[in-house]
Amino acid sequence: MWRVYTPKTMKTKGKSNYLIEKRGIEQIDSIKFMTLRLMFKKQKRWIATTKQSNNV
Repeated sequence: MWRVYTPKTMKTKGKSNYLIEKRGIEQIDSIKFMTLRLMFKKQKRWIATTKQSNNV
């Protein structure tokens, strides 16, 4: 399991956002990101994480 954060340019439920690079994951291009974004938007879940998103 790994975390998915939206870029800083997007507001996500008023919580601070981190780029995927902060988790040590390769930077994905915009097309892949849009695909991920659509997936999470359909699932109504912007942040997928194993822990609570409170400990930022």
